[in-house]
Amino acid sequence: MTSLKSLSFRSNELNGSFAEEGSISLSSFANNSNLEVLELDSHNNELHVDTENIPWKPLFQLKVLRLSNCKINEPTKSIPSFLLTQHDLRVVNLSYNAMVGELPTWLLKNNTRLEFLSLAQNSFTGQFVLPAASKNLDLFWLDVWKNDIQGPLPASIGHILPNLQYLNMSRNSFQGSVPHSIGNMSKLSSLDLSSNNFTGELPEHLVMGCKELNTLKLSHNNLQGQLFPKKCNLTLLQLLYLDNNLFSGQLLPGLLTRSSLILLDLSDNSISEKLPDWIGELSSLISFVASRN
Repeated sequence: MTSLKSLSFRSNELNGSFAEEGSISLSSFANNSNLEVLELDSHNNELHVDTENIPWKPLFQLKVLRLSNCKINEPTKSIPSFLLTQHDLRVVNLSYNAMVGELPTWLLKNNTRLEFLSLAQNSFTGQFVLPAASKNLDLFWLDVWKNDIQGPLPASIGHILPNLQYLNMSRNSFQGSVPHSIGNMSKLSSLDLSSNNFTGELPEHLVMGCKELNTLKLSHNNLQGQLFPKKCNLTLLQLLYLDNNLFSGQLLPGLLTRSSLILLDLSDNSISEKLPDWIGELSSLISFVASRN
């Protein structure tokens, strides 16, 4: 099928019998020069995908690649090396594959028009390194949940990725402070940095600049200091998780006076003194947890 542009088997329960010898080899698509969309997402994690069985060079330039929840390159579980030759990708989903090795941040450097990148639930290590971009990247979705990424977040992350709407970096080993430049992500709707080793205070730039935030999760870190900055612009915030940190002092109204909070979790901190009267003015609040303070 030399004219093939798009091939999708998304959201099926394909297994080893889909191709010869119990796996499908991506080298079989090497000569499909028109191929732009390749989707093999699995529902049952039984589809074996081999990208390294023989040396091959693809003639195609993909725009969309979805290979989530597969068994990729077993037993090495290496990231597909053919991706190094791809420079026009817009959507990449390699989540839930248990792949190992260095976090492939070169995908952002090689594909400047990338919009969606999910590397969630793998075993990638190393640091999160951003390209020294001369212009802002178009990425609006970035998910690296549940890996073993270490080190600090780049101080320039908000300047290089200002168009992010969804950012999930939870359940990793990030360290250092939350970069002030995140406040430059004015379109951000969901931010999850929970279950890491972040330290320092909640940046005022974040609560002032991320005015579209609906969900903010900073649980299970080592954040400290005053819980809420005096200035805040999070009027659309509905879900706020700040539990299991080192926040202290009394509850000031800065972050919450104009919000439409549905859930507020402040448990397992060192917040002291009395519950303020303004808690009762949060008319949309359904769940309020302040245990173990």
